[in-house]
Amino acid sequence: MKKLFEIALLFLLLVPAAYGIPSVSIISPLNQTYYNGTAPLNVSSNETVNITIRLNEAVFEWYNVSGVNTIVYGEETFLLNATVENENGTNYESLVFTVVDGAHSIDVTTCGALATQNETYILQNNLSNPLGTCIAVTDNIVFDCQGYTIDAERPIYLDSNKNVTIENCNLIGSHGIFGHGTNDFVNIYNTNATSYYSAFSLSFTDHLTVRNCRVKSSNFDGIYAPASRHFLIENTTVEGAGRYGIKCSTIVNGTIRHCNITSSNMGLVSGYAPGYIVSYNHIYDNYLNAPTPYISGGPYGEYLNTTRHSGQRIYTSGDIGGNYWVGYSDSCYDVDRDGFCDEPYNAYNNTQYGFVIYDYLPYSNCYGTTADWQVTVERERVNFTYVLVKTIHTDLTGCEPSYYEEKYVISNVATSVMPHLVVIFLSISIFMVSMKGVTDVRSLITTSIKIVILVAIIITMASLIVPG
Repeated sequence: MKKLFEIALLFLLLVPAAYGIPSVSIISPLNQTYYNGTAPLNVSSNETVNITIRLNEAVFEWYNVSGVNTIVYGEETFLLNATVENENGTNYESLVFTVVDGAHSIDVTTCGALATQNETYILQNNLSNPLGTCIAVTDNIVFDCQGYTIDAERPIYLDSNKNVTIENCNLIGSHGIFGHGTNDFVNIYNTNATSYYSAFSLSFTDHLTVRNCRVKSSNFDGIYAPASRHFLIENTTVEGAGRYGIKCSTIVNGTIRHCNITSSNMGLVSGYAPGYIVSYNHIYDNYLNAPTPYISGGPYGEYLNTTRHSGQRIYTSGDIGGNYWVGYSDSCYDVDRDGFCDEPYNAYNNTQYGFVIYDYLPYSNCYGTTADWQVTVERERVNFTYVLVKTIHTDLTGCEPSYYEEKYVISNVATSVMPHLVVIFLSISIFMVSMKGVTDVRSLITTSIKIVILVAIIITMASLIVPG
């Protein structure tokens, strides 16, 4: 059996050369487990060709860091590096690679089934099939729309497929991409989808990657992927109407980051009700705008922020940490203006089952701003003599809480009326003395006091109308 395999491998390497067709193959590893650090991938070719390296089976995201996409006759080594950690904090997974010869592909010009495995299919024109499915895929393929549009009831259909990459598509239909059965290792890149139901409907899809996409549903969900494990959704704009922006439940090892998620109902649903398995999920650096921005089925390893680190945020400025929650982030206090709200955000509080999920690094919009203080003064009369003066300091940027200072001052009425009362008293006294003589001093004083009291009452009533 081993001998037959060696003969077959030699045939694959030599026969294409005889016909002038480039042959690209993997030397190592064919299937190997890696831990933290870089992993070499050795490939060979009988001619100089452009190639693409694709990872068919990798639970975690890996990328090519060598920058080499051309190999010459002989061997070339590509360095791969893990970028996503698993729940135990280590990067490891058994990897199966495919090297795709960029010089060869199959053109697609009509709707139909992409039936041959291990091929790259390239769409050459727009397609339409209003009443049914347009493209049905098979396992181990790449389908590149090159920016063309597919307008159909279901533009792209998966049915329990594995190792499928869909990229550079514009999709219009009831569902943009619809997955039936259990699909595995599905990658969707640089694709726009507009739908009536769910733009991407991919239930029971493990190892799903959605990157650099824009999806919109006019009536249901942007991305509908319940019962999915090991998925990554990033750098994607999601608009859901009527139901959810992104709906995931029974999810394990999921990451949603750098996304703009809006919905007229619920933004992000990670397990609709308690009892769903929701564990080791990281949701951070997203812009969430919805009446109900977030719902979780349980607190089992659900993280709404990552460790604070530098980087380009999805919205506003500052380091990367949690998420921007429209409503809370718009008005939260950020006294040190570091771009994070001073208090954690209570994203979901399930009082019935007794758990709360916080974003401990919610974004603010205060990074780098300067306080703009407005000062207003309020006066409140305490009595005839004193007035309470309140000086209020308000930061017009909204980043710092308002504060006020209080002090009691003598009323303007009191300070202005008292001298006049003395003058009136003396004037009346002199007048009464001149009229009755100095012998009736007691009557003079009594009458003067009555007049002064009457005048004081009149002035006090006037002061209630005139500010102090």
